[in-house]
Amino acid sequence: MYSTVSDLVNRDVLGKTAKALREEQGLATDDQVRDSYDAKTLGEIRQRERHAATLVKKQDLCPIAAIKEAISFYS
Repeated sequence: MYSTVSDLVNRDVLGKTAKALREEQGLATDDQVRDSYDAKTLGEIRQRERHAATLVKKQDLCPIAAIKEAISFYS
């Protein structure tokens, strides 16, 4: 589930999945692609993740539905 949520956020903020970004940057599969993000990108990702976490906690949404709603809110 985590990878699905992460891919949804990556596609929204960066237009690509983590796998595609990793391949573009020549990173190994065990490297964290987020380590290569700039502060603005990390901020946008965190914003969506925090919004989704609030929805999970307060509205009891599943993480995938919550992240989709957060993406919709910020896009």
